[in-house]
Amino acid sequence: MKKMVKVLALVLAIAMFASICVGCHKKGEIAVTVGDTKYTSGMYSCMLFIAANAARATIDDYIEDSKSTSSSTSSTTSSQSVDYSKYKFDAEGKVSLTGAYTFEKFVEKEAINLLVQYTVLAAEMEKKGLKLDDDSINNAKTQAYYY
Repeated sequence: MKKMVKVLALVLAIAMFASICVGCHKKGEIAVTVGDTKYTSGMYSCMLFIAANAARATIDDYIEDSKSTSSSTSSTTSSQSVDYSKYKFDAEGKVSLTGAYTFEKFVEKEAINLLVQYTVLAAEMEKKGLKLDDDSINNAKTQAYYY
């Protein structure tokens, strides 16, 4: 029995180490290129996080709206476990059970759209000679570090 516990502990340790290594990537690794601008996996992950939260909120609103139009008096979305992967989105970003985009594909598409908007905004600011003040930059760095 002790031998089995040791083997199980070793297997769990290897599994934990493997899961840590899978999540690792080189610092500054390029994940996405928009035009001539290259974005690291950290920036892309941040945009995926933002897009996923927005998509979940859209689905939650859709669920709440469909509850209010029906006569059922079930509990609210926040207390339920929602399977977001079963919902789809149309090209306009509206929730649909038969839409063109799965939850995952929609989030990826929206993350790229956010990076495109960011790229355009940065280019326009540079063209006009506009810069963020130090407080804004520090706030953005703090938020990026948090993510």
